[in-house]
Amino acid sequence: NNPILVVPGGIVVLARQPHPNFVADYYYGNAIALTNENDQLALVCGGVTIDTVAWSATLPDGASWNLDPLHIDASDNDSAANWCRAPVTDVADVDEGTPGDPNPPCPGSSDGRSGPGPTR
Repeated sequence: NNPILVVPGGIVVLARQPHPNFVADYYYGNAIALTNENDQLALVCGGVTIDTVAWSATLPDGASWNLDPLHIDASDNDSAANWCRAPVTDVADVDEGTPGDPNPPCPGSSDGRSGPGPTR
């Protein structure tokens, strides 16, 4: 249970298990069980909830949500309109996401947004 330091503006990659195409900063095993529909994730420090994101839209196995890089802050990430399905990457040639890399812009609108994604 070592703490994970996340510096302001930093990126930390969490994964359930090791993957051949990327290295995570922390592997949580079965300690966290996220579903593809109707779930939430919270960032908590010292018993204080820093931020929460919840989702009700369904994603297929191997898919993930992508927060538009124009909206990476604690209030913009509450809006489903600022999230989209992550692009397919070379993470095993089937999984989606960009672990450890900046999120690409979401397609679909003039400022790069498309929803519906997770909601607070």
